[in-house]
Amino acid sequence: MVLKRLCLRGFRNLTDVEVGFENKKSFIFGDNAQGKTNILESIYLLCLAKSFRTNDDEELVSFEERGFLVHGEFINDTGNIQKVSIQYEAATGKAIRVDGKNVRLFSQLIGQFPVVTLSSEDHSITQGPPACRRKFFDILISQSSARYLEGLKEYDRVLKQRNKILSDFAQKKISHKRELDVWNRQLIEKGDFIVRFRSKVVEEINSTLSTYYQNITNKKDVFQIRYSPQIEFQSFDQIKAAFEKQLKKTGTKELLLGKTLVGPQRDEYLFMVDGKNIRQYGSRGEHKSALISLKQAESVLLRKKTGTEPILLLDDLYAELDKKRGQNVLNLFSNDSQCFITGTSSDFDVLSETHRKRHDYSIYFVKEGKVEQYKDAKNTN
Repeated sequence: MVLKRLCLRGFRNLTDVEVGFENKKSFIFGDNAQGKTNILESIYLLCLAKSFRTNDDEELVSFEERGFLVHGEFINDTGNIQKVSIQYEAATGKAIRVDGKNVRLFSQLIGQFPVVTLSSEDHSITQGPPACRRKFFDILISQSSARYLEGLKEYDRVLKQRNKILSDFAQKKISHKRELDVWNRQLIEKGDFIVRFRSKVVEEINSTLSTYYQNITNKKDVFQIRYSPQIEFQSFDQIKAAFEKQLKKTGTKELLLGKTLVGPQRDEYLFMVDGKNIRQYGSRGEHKSALISLKQAESVLLRKKTGTEPILLLDDLYAELDKKRGQNVLNLFSNDSQCFITGTSSDFDVLSETHRKRHDYSIYFVKEGKVEQYKDAKNTN
């Protein structure tokens, strides 16, 4: 999958941008607050119908604008052009069109245009609360499996209905025991599917994760993900019984608090380096290396499951890495994937003359929301 053309209108500070991407690797340089990350954000939006920085579409609208338009033209692995447009207006909300046809459910976009990001926001994956890790894995698995995405949506629907019943009892003392029993059975059924799927994906990632980590660190440390479901079980065939037992155990407390206290919505993923939980004991370097190897594993899994090379968005790659290590990170990912890398103007200054003149790279500069392609003879100041 390759993005060949990007058009932006009223998107953050990129009020009027139209740019083509000639090569699979595109470096985007500029000073801080000029719009580099906004370009990556717009590409991510085209792929997943959401931003990786905010859940509020209104924040994406340029100052003094009423809405935004993001349009992209992709070439898929069969050579066909696919056009995606996302338009937002405060009065009407967000609308998505793929090849001129309206997309009714935004989730239908997920998985069609696989994407992997590495940005400062990702620190929350290893350092933040469990919800950040659940979000990361849910997006990853949803991009690789439409079945999981549908199962997750179904589970969320059942969870909301069950929470409403519990809330009604807690606030109004209205009892719906028979109805609650029905939703309990569905919650167990859908939850069993989610836990099984998550377990299998983590097992698949773990099969190669340490190798990626060791290639980055040049050490023999073992990096593994330990999936820790909130429901305790010894084997998959015990999940439903364990889930039901936990629901009965917490039933009185749930009625008192008005919310569900058991299930995959409370699962945790632990990142372990040589048996040590890096969220609690990891160094800054270990967190960075874990994130990079996790993103490499994500890229490989998406390529394997979808049959499509994901688009890579590497934001501020050189912020915590020197030039050599930054290049090593690029080498970790498949050369067949299209890759967008942002950096500051000083990062461009240290980019060797050899790299600047490579024909398989394109270099762009962003200044005050305007994007221009760098040419050898052109003054970039």
